[in-house]
Amino acid sequence: MTNQPQTGVEVFEHPKNIVIGKGRVLWGEATTDMRGNYHPQGWVLPGGRRTAVRSIAELVARNIDRISR
Repeated sequence: MTNQPQTGVEVFEHPKNIVIGKGRVLWGEATTDMRGNYHPQGWVLPGGRRTAVRSIAELVARNIDRISR
């Protein structure tokens, strides 16, 4: 588990990020927030929920792209 702070550039350039048109779902490393809640590594979905399933993250990115046009 890593709790290292990341710069904006590092977050937006992670090789696991998914970008489809205007839709983007970022990869988040495992971390623990200020309240002590553990967040596993995975793609960060709208609302902060995470998934380790790439097909779900790609579907979300496609939907973001679709509604952003």
